[in-house]
Amino acid sequence: MHIIAALACTGLAVVTIQALYRIFFHPLRKFPGPWAAAATYYYRGYYDVVKGGGWTEHMVELHKQYGELECLSIRFRFAKKARQVLL
Repeated sequence: MHIIAALACTGLAVVTIQALYRIFFHPLRKFPGPWAAAATYYYRGYYDVVKGGGWTEHMVELHKQYGELECLSIRFRFAKKARQVLL
């Protein structure tokens, strides 16, 4: 039983350290967007599964709030006008 508790604590520590790194030290941390999207991959899944497929509607609201360039997940930064970002 102690092994299971140790594994659970280790897993929780790894997830917490990864989230803190992604929020405070990741090179792309300066992109605007919700902190939960920067910390975990589950942000989009929450809107797709729990909110019943409301991800696309939520993206529209994020654009209104954060502008045309924002952080939507750890590896996905979205720009409505990618050409302007590259130039």
